[in-house]
Amino acid sequence: MSNIKIIDYSILVKKIAELCIQTNNSVDANFLKLIKENIKKNSNIQSSHLLKLLLKNNDIAKKNKLPVCQDTGLSVFFVEMGESVRLSEKNIGEALTEGTASGYKKGYLRKSIVADPLKREPNTNDNSPPFYHIDFAPGNKLKVWFLPKGGGSENVSNIKFFNPTSDLSDISSYIVETIRNVGGKACPPYKLGVCIGGTFDYCAMYSKKILIDEFADKTVFANSFSNLLMNKINELEIGPQGLGGFPTVVKVNVKLLPTHIAMLPVAISFNCNAMRCGKIIL
Repeated sequence: MSNIKIIDYSILVKKIAELCIQTNNSVDANFLKLIKENIKKNSNIQSSHLLKLLLKNNDIAKKNKLPVCQDTGLSVFFVEMGESVRLSEKNIGEALTEGTASGYKKGYLRKSIVADPLKREPNTNDNSPPFYHIDFAPGNKLKVWFLPKGGGSENVSNIKFFNPTSDLSDISSYIVETIRNVGGKACPPYKLGVCIGGTFDYCAMYSKKILIDEFADKTVFANSFSNLLMNKINELEIGPQGLGGFPTVVKVNVKLLPTHIAMLPVAISFNCNAMRCGKIIL
């Protein structure tokens, strides 16, 4: 029992609330780096100006502790719970729910969740419930990733089941055509998560999870396919905010999953230019 780690429930709730607030108040550092790199190599004056405005918006939000976007999103969590971790009371799902409610109230973040999807009411008034995925791992660490997912980018995310004899050309054409049809609806430049394989639910879930860089494949194939997709998508010249030019996408993360011999699912998750993700480890 000496290896068992007890995490105080009230402290965890407080940490999750802080994570919700802090994550919404700044764009992911890796994404900002990509924006800056694209400004340097951008010859289009209008596109470059729009990218600089994104940086300025982030600076203002961070300085004044304000959300970088008015849509503070669905509260999506990915959790890795060590098998030796225990909470002092209740469970991890309850902690995520209480932490979300507390953070969205204290941070004056927009509450966007309606309890009934058809009646469109009532608003839950605290952005709960959160949506979470929990994995168990060896050890005594609790890791929580938070991905506030805006409604605009979620609306255009997509999944398609291909004939298992389809090839990469078919898949890349589908992805490029999807972005062409979406255009500027979800506030480009985009970050994309592309998952190939798995089941209907796992393929969609992982396409979202790999919007967080550390979960994406790091293989030669993933890097090559990512570069291919980025080149093809940027040739569309949808551009920042859909106003033309370069870039339309600054990052494509790829994940391959084992699948059934009769299946070939492909899912695409979009993230807008307000790419936000945060992490805590306890």
